[in-house]
Amino acid sequence: SIEKLYDTITQKIESLTKIKFAAYRVACKLRVVQKHLKLTFVDYNVLVRAFNSHELQFGVDTKTISIDDARKVLIAIYELISTYHFNESSLEDTVETLLKFLYEILDV
Repeated sequence: SIEKLYDTITQKIESLTKIKFAAYRVACKLRVVQKHLKLTFVDYNVLVRAFNSHELQFGVDTKTISIDDARKVLIAIYELISTYHFNESSLEDTVETLLKFLYEILDV
């Protein structure tokens, strides 16, 4: 479930607060998020295809993206890499967990 995945990630991130050097600590935290949310499988071409499929121009300076558009693009991204990384429920949990992290980081 989304809460279980979110809790797993936050627990692993919290355990890294003991790392002395800030740059290394941030890099380790980002790596935890990247691995658990399967962002390692996302490349430039996947991003371009996902944005363009929803008529959002990748790389064009846009000030905002709606939450619905963000969810649609994230689902498209994960569907493009999902051939063997997800089942349907884990894809939805991953998207919702990533959105939850983005809400917190961006203070939405």
